[in-house]
Amino acid sequence: ELFGSVVRAPAESVKANMQLKGAPIGEAIEVTLSPQGRSRTVQSWLASLLRDVPMGAIQIALFEGLKLAIPGSTELSAHVDVDSMLGEALLGALGGAVGAAVTTPSDVMVTLSNSQSLEETNSSDNPRNVFTAASDLYKERGIGAFFTGTTERVAYWAPAIGIFLTLYCRIRRAALPGGELQSSGAALSNAVLGIIKSHPLESVGDTVQLVTHTVHTAM
Repeated sequence: ELFGSVVRAPAESVKANMQLKGAPIGEAIEVTLSPQGRSRTVQSWLASLLRDVPMGAIQIALFEGLKLAIPGSTELSAHVDVDSMLGEALLGALGGAVGAAVTTPSDVMVTLSNSQSLEETNSSDNPRNVFTAASDLYKERGIGAFFTGTTERVAYWAPAIGIFLTLYCRIRRAALPGGELQSSGAALSNAVLGIIKSHPLESVGDTVQLVTHTVHTAM
């Protein structure tokens, strides 16, 4: 999340200028790369760290924690198989939902930073500090303003994280030693080595044919 935010911050700035102000992509990129635009992007990046890093930590902690805790509960384990595709999807969705809801205030701060007008960004005045903008928002609309969009974030991130973590676990389980990919790969390697060892070098052509036949059969 930390390293990925370095790429996402300028991309979000460009996206905000295009979506909120109707700027064409060339103008949006030019504004983002201007001195004021860079200053605003840095402010947005700092705010995004407060959003993305905690969200990633919360969703992974909940997902892995529940996968460890549920099998130890007789009542829960009777209804939820944490190693099934459905179980992983549900736990991932729960982690994504909680992470998205908790970090909504930080997401609002990122939006505040990105939604400053093009006129302000192009002017000689420095853009407002994101925390100053957040303070102004609190004075105008109260604490509830920082939870605007919570439902939409949960509706988006719950299924997204559920799908992501399910696929991640499937791939990890198959690729790790003892997994399906490792087991099939080891069996194929052993078969090929056995053929090579059992055929003399004089019959290289026959050996290649046998190896090719073994690979095709295994696949």
